Amino acid sequence: MGCTQSAAPGPRAVASSRTKEIPGAPKGAESKARHDAQGLGKAHEDDDSDQDSGNTSDAEEVRAGGGAGRGGDSGGGVPGGAGSSDLTKGVDVPEIDLEGLVAEVNTDRKRLSIMKSNHQDPRKLRPGLRMHRPSSSANGSGEVDLKDPGEDIGNGAFGENGVCETLKLAYSCVTRPGNDPAKRQKENQDTYCVQSCLDRDKESFSVMVFDGHGPNGAQASKYMREHLLRVWLDLGLGTPMCRSEEEIRRILHNGCVEMNHRLATSHIDVYVSGSTGIMGVMKKNKLYVANVGDSRAVLGRVSPTGQLEAVDLSEDQKPDRPDEHARIIRYGGRVFEWGVPRVWQRDVDMPGLAMARSFGDLAAEAVGVYAEPEVTVTELTKDDKFLIFATDGVWEFLSSSDVVKIIGKHVENKPAGQAARDACVEVIKMSVAKWNAVEDVVDDSTCVIIALHDDNESEIAPDANYPAGESTSEPL
Repeated sequence: MGCTQSAAPGPRAVASSRTKEIPGAPKGAESKARHDAQGLGKAHEDDDSDQDSGNTSDAEEVRAGGGAGRGGDSGGGVPGGAGSSDLTKGVDVPEIDLEGLVAEVNTDRKRLSIMKSNHQDPRKLRPGLRMHRPSSSANGSGEVDLKDPGEDIGNGAFGENGVCETLKLAYSCVTRPGNDPAKRQKENQDTYCVQSCLDRDKESFSVMVFDGHGPNGAQASKYMREHLLRVWLDLGLGTPMCRSEEEIRRILHNGCVEMNHRLATSHIDVYVSGSTGIMGVMKKNKLYVANVGDSRAVLGRVSPTGQLEAVDLSEDQKPDRPDEHARIIRYGGRVFEWGVPRVWQRDVDMPGLAMARSFGDLAAEAVGVYAEPEVTVTELTKDDKFLIFATDGVWEFLSSSDVVKIIGKHVENKPAGQAARDACVEVIKMSVAKWNAVEDVVDDSTCVIIALHDDNESEIAPDANYPAGESTSEPL
């Protein structure tokens, strides 16, 4: 039995039912991550329940008191914020020209932090604290000097395919860098990782897709890709005995919290940079999806009437989502729209983050943005045909149903491996075409499609391009 591992170079039917909330989230003190990584604390379970096709969701939100801002800062942690830290005393931070910053982004839909790349965390300017690290790029500007027509996925796109024999599935991944208004290809801040046979558990599989943002977003997403799975395995995820739903939820939750702490204390400056993450772990026929941010996981399922339908396995964590909005306001932040709803500090027009949860983003963490994942659990059946994990570059102009319809055309009459790959390519092409029709820019786009199979199928990928038990990589 072959095991594979891969990592790339650098209206919706929400599946929901029982929801649990865990009271008490610090606004971002470092002790938060260390404390929460040891356990979820005292939890209470809402009596409200709603069953939908065997799918349950877990909105695991920490609600604790504590200092605002990592490292014990109170208030926003920047000059002008309520209760600015003494770390900022004597630091001359220029006034932020919000309108100018938005003009630089040059789109009213782009889901990115709007901070300038030369913005510095004032806490980093004090001796003994971490140095500001600029984003790595070919020309030092955060962009790659390469003309990109922005019309097809061939420019800088990367594809990878593979199978997991033990779970009888085939997968394909495609990631494509975006381009700026001049059609120059940008640094791709998306990353992904696919892993079969987690540690000693041969009937397991994981997929992770990260979407970086801000000056150091590429470094942040790469850091998450390289370390999160190891943290989960260290917490026991890869042991065959790890089957309890409660235990797996706890591992996924604590691993995300721990990784947020590690990222914040790493060499990467994530004051106004960070990453979202949509992560999935399959244990036999149970799928766990952990979501931090606005990437999305979707299930393609055959309905009782025989129609292929989209079932969302995650819910986008946007600042205007009522529960997310309430938390940000409670922590002293503001939410108002500049192109899209964004998170702002109370007295300073920064950071303008377009999601309510993320890894990193210390400037936003002070006002309620954190890395607590929402976890859903789905028991997969013979009616479930494929899974999609994709960044918001895909979902910006394509709905879950749109993407499921695109994939459905391929899975009907092709071998699993070929269907997954061809569908991945078409989804990215369609996404890029939609961006070009509406915007001057194109966002980075990453899509992972996993074709699921019945136990009766004896052959997963008869196509020679998808040998069983192996992973093949090829530029597209």
